[in-house]
Amino acid sequence: MLATYVINLKRSTERMESMSEALEAMNVDYERVEGVDAQLLSNELLSKNATPSVEYPYELTKGELACFFSHRKCWEKLVNSHHEWALILEDHCEFSNEAKRYITSADWLPHECELVQLIYSEKSCFTDEEKQLDDGNCLMRLACSSAIGTSAYFISRKVAIMALQMTEKITEPTDNFLFGPWSEFSHKVPCWRLLGGIVRRKRGIETTIAGRNVRRRFYVTKRLSFKRLKMKMQMALQKRHLHQTIQYWLE
Repeated sequence: MLATYVINLKRSTERMESMSEALEAMNVDYERVEGVDAQLLSNELLSKNATPSVEYPYELTKGELACFFSHRKCWEKLVNSHHEWALILEDHCEFSNEAKRYITSADWLPHECELVQLIYSEKSCFTDEEKQLDDGNCLMRLACSSAIGTSAYFISRKVAIMALQMTEKITEPTDNFLFGPWSEFSHKVPCWRLLGGIVRRKRGIETTIAGRNVRRRFYVTKRLSFKRLKMKMQMALQKRHLHQTIQYWLE
């Protein structure tokens, strides 16, 4: 039922050793998925995919594109397997003491929650929707987050198929596509987060998504001027619920 994939660059051997030790201690069966290395991407491949859009009107870095290709590899593996669920982990994860009860199986997931984050973040807001779990914890439907990330999440086969179909051409970073409040995908597939979180980025480990924090060139499109975009974002972010934000955006 559940496949666990760990994304790891070939040159990041120490990270994989640390992840292997943590997962084996929890008796988690996993498969290492070799991440796409940004250092090996060509400018031609970047230009073919990293096309700015209204939802994300910035140029992508090679690191962001490589990260997206790496997650697509995991989605493809899930779709081509006999599993119905995948737990996708990046190699910088640190697990809480309660992690084992959640990451060894997908049986605890409500059937209508097909994209579930496991990360911990204080900078998030949620809708009023929640799903109570048998252990007393709950899943909260994510509205928006300023610390999104793709460190650890469950994804169903059906959602993986949809994600692959919608990313034949990549226009935004992986986390923006999956969980961002402006993403067309996240409008179709609600994201849920395990309250409290059981995974966090391991301290002292820097991101391998090169250029993630650099100042980017902003593209003004014919459909949306900078002034109108700024106004829409400021007013929409004041709204509490994600569906209200999307409706306003589309007006």
